[in-house]
Amino acid sequence: MQEGVILKEISIEEVLESQNSIIVDVRTPKEYEEDHIPDSINIPIFDDDERAIIGTLYKQKGKEIAVKTGIEITSPKLQDFYNKYLTLSKQYNQIILYCFRGGMRSGSLVNFLNEMGLNVLKISGGYKSYRNYVLDYLENLGMKHQFIVLHGHTGTGKTQLLEALEEKGCCVLNLEALAQNSGSVYGEIFYSGKAPTQKWFDSRIVKILRESKFKNVLMESESKKIGKVTLCKSFWDTMTDGKHILVNSSAQNRVIRLVKDYTKYNTKDDEYLKKSTARLKDTIGTKAVEDLINKIENKDYEYVAHFLILNYYDKLYSYSIDKYKYDMSVSSDEIDLAVSKILEYYDNAEKEI
Repeated sequence: MQEGVILKEISIEEVLESQNSIIVDVRTPKEYEEDHIPDSINIPIFDDDERAIIGTLYKQKGKEIAVKTGIEITSPKLQDFYNKYLTLSKQYNQIILYCFRGGMRSGSLVNFLNEMGLNVLKISGGYKSYRNYVLDYLENLGMKHQFIVLHGHTGTGKTQLLEALEEKGCCVLNLEALAQNSGSVYGEIFYSGKAPTQKWFDSRIVKILRESKFKNVLMESESKKIGKVTLCKSFWDTMTDGKHILVNSSAQNRVIRLVKDYTKYNTKDDEYLKKSTARLKDTIGTKAVEDLINKIENKDYEYVAHFLILNYYDKLYSYSIDKYKYDMSVSSDEIDLAVSKILEYYDNAEKEI
């Protein structure tokens, strides 16, 4: 190592507050896909197969053989790595690297790049320190934020309200969008993206909350499980202990909203609608399911939506709605008026802090 070059480490807290920095995840694409520090980029030292080979060698033949193999795999890539990091150094004030534990992968590359004259830092503890930060943030949610939770039967426009309130500048957690699932038997119809891993779901929640300038956070009431992800106990407790707003709407407007959502891709959704409806046999009976599927095939979506409201959705969610004491209620039949009322409530809640 050239004289004066010292391997520098930076804490995850400092990383998250850094300005004009680029964070580089040097783990494999598979590791990166499962979860990563938001806004980081992936420049893997090993691809997934190479990482598997080294891991197997480490277990079967020991550290020395694994390290030698790692060097053999990495050496031909050093010129490319240098070129990529040189380009980044001209765009950002700081380059910050991390691997899983902040050990050999990131440490070796940081050493090499510093020897080449680049100013590169390593995250102390690597991804593991970041994941611990996320878990700690979630565990202490109640000390950092107050949740204002919208409740209401399916079709009352809660998501529409949240989107409008976010445009007004409120801090909003759209949990269904983050989970890519609306939480019911028809949950995936509203979202076309890939469901996130649990860790990435947690990361995105913490990013939104950490970057918010507000203590109060608006969200829709959810069950503990949303599609393939789960709300942790501390999140659930903070949501339960928060402020609660009941959203009402006429049956006619609820039907209109559901039809619009169910048929946004026209006939493409019909097969999904029929497949999802078939799962309701144990809940509403075989005869009702057959009738609904026939209505879907005949494009009578209004009938289907109205039937589901009366015989599925309201019965399913009435208990969870009735168990709360509400701080206020609004009608979403006039969306702009409802947004105005909730916004006023939100602003007053911020002033009370």
